[in-house]
Amino acid sequence: MNRRDFLRDGSLIGLTGALGAGLVESLRAEPLAPQVTDAKNTKKEPPPAPVATAVIGLGTQGREAVSALARQNSAPRYICDTYDGKIFVKKSQTLAPAAAFVKDYRAILDDKSIQAVVVATPTHLHKQIVLDALQAGKHVYCEAPLSNTMEEARVIAMAGINAKTILMPGLHWRSNGQHKHIHKFVKTGVLGRAISGRSNWNKRSSWRANWPTPEREAELNWRLNPNFSLGLAGEVGMHEIDVASWYLNGMPISVTGWGGILEYADGRTIADTVQVIAEYPNSVRYTFEASLSSTYEGSYEMLI
Repeated sequence: MNRRDFLRDGSLIGLTGALGAGLVESLRAEPLAPQVTDAKNTKKEPPPAPVATAVIGLGTQGREAVSALARQNSAPRYICDTYDGKIFVKKSQTLAPAAAFVKDYRAILDDKSIQAVVVATPTHLHKQIVLDALQAGKHVYCEAPLSNTMEEARVIAMAGINAKTILMPGLHWRSNGQHKHIHKFVKTGVLGRAISGRSNWNKRSSWRANWPTPEREAELNWRLNPNFSLGLAGEVGMHEIDVASWYLNGMPISVTGWGGILEYADGRTIADTVQVIAEYPNSVRYTFEASLSSTYEGSYEMLI
C-alpha cells in the first residue's frame, strides 16, 4: 500500500471521527417524562418508547445491529439485503421474527412509520442509501467508515450536517461503556500530558469467504477488493485511531503507514499486515498495528 492511499485513509478517519463526536448517541420516539422529586410522590421514569427501525445490509455488522436493536426494545420492522437466498433469509429472520424482509431499501424509506435505519452494507455502497434515507426524513446510523473515498465521505458528512434528522457514524468505541468511563477519567487531567500511544488489532483470519458461485463470492469478499475496501487501516484502524483523537481531543496532522501481504499469497492485493503512525499536535505519535496472520496480543488501545 502506498503513501497516498494511507494519507487518504487517514483523512477518512479524521472526517468520520469529527462528524461522530458531535452527534447524539441514541434517539427515542418520545421524551421521557420529567422526574418527580417530591419524596411523598416519587415515581419511576417510564421505560423509553420503542423506535421504529430497519436494518439495511445483513452481513456480520448488520446481524449484530438487528440483535442489538432487539435488546433495546426496538427490534427492526424491516431487514434488507440484495441477496435473498432462502437459507440466508431464514437465518436473518430468526434474529427479528416480526421483521419483513425486502431486497430494495427504498421500500423501507417509503414507509412513513419507520423512524431510523441502520446502514450496514459494504462501505462503498453507503453513499446513496444514506443520502436517500436522510432525504426521506429518517434518522441514520451508518457503519464506519462513511465511504471508501474522501469525496463521497464529504458528501455524506455535509448531508448529515444539513439534515433535520440525525446521522451517526458507527464509531464502535464511542458507544462502549468502558471507553466512555475511561474518557471521563482522562479528561480530569490527572494522568498528565500524553506523550505517545499505541493500539493493536491482531486476528487470525483470511478475510476471505467461500461461496459456490463466483458472483456471490466476489460480493462477500469486497474487503479484498482495493476498488471497494480501505483495508485494515481504514476498515479497522479508523476505530482505534478515533479513540486516540477522542482522548487527545485533537485530530492527526499527518499519517504515515506501511503494509504488505505476509501470510495470504492467494492473489489478493489488500495488505494482511499493516503499521500506521498518526502524528498529533505537540509531536505526540500514535501507532496502530494490525495483522490477519496472528491473534497474538489481540486488540487494545494505550496512551502513555
